[in-house]
Amino acid sequence: PIGTAHGRYDEPPRIRWEYLANVVPALNCGFVVHGGSGLQDRDLRDLAAAGVAKINFSTDLKTAWGKGVSSGSLTNSVPEPLALLKGAEAEVAAMALGKLQALGAHE
Repeated sequence: PIGTAHGRYDEPPRIRWEYLANVVPALNCGFVVHGGSGLQDRDLRDLAAAGVAKINFSTDLKTAWGKGVSSGSLTNSVPEPLALLKGAEAEVAAMALGKLQALGAHE
């Protein structure tokens, strides 16, 4: 383990950068980071630069989805399922775009 975990962090994780720098180049496959939600943009860029092939953001995705559904349900006296899903889709897309930008992807 490199110091990340699934779910939300009570305090910033202490990533084991030296361990990561030794393990990733020695692998003959992609290295996946579980517990990428809540990491700082700088950590995301550094993980990518270290050769990490995949970073999981399940908690951030679920939080964005819930925020989108919640905001849609507050604006309608009778929740409209399709409208709620459109709100969730917009929040998830914004979260994903933010992660891509943090990782240095261009639009």
